[in-house]
Amino acid sequence: MAIEFNADNTGDYSIGDLTVNLTNVKDKDNGGNNGGDDGGNNGGNTGGNNGGNNEGNNGDNNTGGGSIVVEENEPTTPGELQPGQSVTFKHHYKLMVNKNIWRHRDVQMTRRVQRFSANGRKRVDRPTLTVIGAAKTEKGTLRYKVAQGGYVTANKKFVVNLYYMGTPKTVKVIGKYGLNSYKTSELYYKDKVKHYKKGTILKIKKIDTRHKITRYQLTNGKYISTNKQLIIWDKK
Repeated sequence: MAIEFNADNTGDYSIGDLTVNLTNVKDKDNGGNNGGDDGGNNGGNTGGNNGGNNEGNNGDNNTGGGSIVVEENEPTTPGELQPGQSVTFKHHYKLMVNKNIWRHRDVQMTRRVQRFSANGRKRVDRPTLTVIGAAKTEKGTLRYKVAQGGYVTANKKFVVNLYYMGTPKTVKVIGKYGLNSYKTSELYYKDKVKHYKKGTILKIKKIDTRHKITRYQLTNGKYISTNKQLIIWDKK
């Protein structure tokens, strides 16, 4: 059974044993960045005439609705979504744009709003997006809902997680202004321990995972960001 609510209505709704709270269902970035090195390039660079690839429209021509549909067994991950369903994530995370894409007003991606140019740009200069949810079109194509409003492609050829999810032996600092290490995985500026210049090779002990954001612990016990615009896996 599905229950529809207008996106402007908030509060608790009870139907039998089902209780739904819509207080936090908004197109809003929670933040969650406690300072330090995890900022990346917040927001995206717009405009640009680089041409090249964009994410395409996969042939979905149905227009999207303006309501939030809540199921009794509400999906919590993109993999659990059925065609036409959407979900708002409790924990937001960031994507890096690898190829030119457009942000669209609708999940069917028929109404372009903003272009994010990545073709020909160095990794450290590519735009980033904050993901707050996901949705599938009526034909089952996955889209990401972003904090700027609207949807972008979920195609991995065009967008990737800004944070590394695997564990290498060493990484190389590529950030324009270097990289800081911290006492704890929170990466608070007050816990800053040391600054590493661009080009420095660091040895990794393990990865610390918090939902879809990760940190690396160095062999000296300190922590660094896994932001792909600050470090790169060292393949030597």
